[in-house]
Amino acid sequence: MAKKRTAMKKAGRTVTRSEQPALDPDWEEQIPEPVGAAVDDYVKHMRAKNKAAEKVRNAKEVCIERMLGHDIKTVRIDEGEKVLTIDTKHSLKTSKAKKPDVLDDAE
Repeated sequence: MAKKRTAMKKAGRTVTRSEQPALDPDWEEQIPEPVGAAVDDYVKHMRAKNKAAEKVRNAKEVCIERMLGHDIKTVRIDEGEKVLTIDTKHSLKTSKAKKPDVLDDAE
């Protein structure tokens, strides 16, 4: 609908709410129990994911602030397997830690 509305605005015509199509006349408020349970479960998990994403964003901001405050650009994580780095845009990136090359003394 947004594309149609944008195209109509470009054509010099605005769209009012009264011009928008009505809801489906066959809409039923009564839904089967399994469908309602599935919808409720989905909405619950979607909202939990959104709350978790907000916590991650906040933790990321605090991490960046504290790393910059201590002038630290890179930190090893996951027992040294990966590194957490602040890039030039002040966002965090993880990458696989580079293992130092070990020269073979047997040669």
